[in-house]
Amino acid sequence: MIIAFSGMHGTGKTTHIEKTEKFLRDKGYKTKVAHIINLSLINKIKKAEPEKNGLNKEFGKWYFTLPRIFIYVFDLIVFYFYSMPYWFGKKKVLLLDRYFYDRLANFNTNNFFIKLYIITFRFLMIKPLTFFFNFGWEKAYERKPEYKEEFFAKLEKNYHFVMKGKNIIKLPDNDQQFIEGKISSFLRDSK
Repeated sequence: MIIAFSGMHGTGKTTHIEKTEKFLRDKGYKTKVAHIINLSLINKIKKAEPEKNGLNKEFGKWYFTLPRIFIYVFDLIVFYFYSMPYWFGKKKVLLLDRYFYDRLANFNTNNFFIKLYIITFRFLMIKPLTFFFNFGWEKAYERKPEYKEEFFAKLEKNYHFVMKGKNIIKLPDNDQQFIEGKISSFLRDSK
């Protein structure tokens, strides 16, 4: 089983992953935590972490778009093999800090080819149980004021376009009990 935690910076993903890991281990599940950015080839080529005033500008330029798409396809293939033991192994759970949704939200989703790519990607990708921390960009900005307000506003809009798919649960607040309840139901249904 794969569970992903997606959302903007400073919304509490890491905190909830730690709590969820303990919750699952207490239930007898072998768990592993992975950060999707660390599994990505694009970040091994060059660190694409956001700068203090928003996203890394160089990686946002149009002439990087096509190479980035090819790299994301490669990353997805690598991820299929990396995650296979967690799809077929019993009592094994992979907890992901972010998912491909988070990386795709950084693209310009107004671009026709990017839209087409994301729609295709939704059908082909592995669909984990995903918790989307949907607090609105204002709350994210409160927790991470070193980023520009426009950065968060644009990112939120992109997330809502990218995050259309099954097994996505939008969280309006930090409710760990709600998360644990949904995971318990998902585990029962997948037996």
